[in-house]
Amino acid sequence: MPGQITKRVSKRTGQASWQVRVRIGVRPNGKPLKVVKSFKLQRDAKNFLNKVLQDRASGTAVAQAKMTLNAYLDHWLEASVKQGGPDANRRVLP
Repeated sequence: MPGQITKRVSKRTGQASWQVRVRIGVRPNGKPLKVVKSFKLQRDAKNFLNKVLQDRASGTAVAQAKMTLNAYLDHWLEASVKQGGPDANRRVLP
């Protein structure tokens, strides 16, 4: 299952929201790495799910929580070189 969108209704207010859950990888300890986010509109939830699935397929999906800047930049550099082709290294500043 690539991801799921679940409708959630608040018991207190009765308002509906849409929750997106997507597995984007595996942590070093073997547990799944997931992205979970809530939206007020189903359309926004679907757009977010499609974007995350596209990023995951292209290898650019990054977990938002607890990542150092150094680790993020290393990931970004690898992904940009992969997508850029033979001249990708020339555009990256030292």
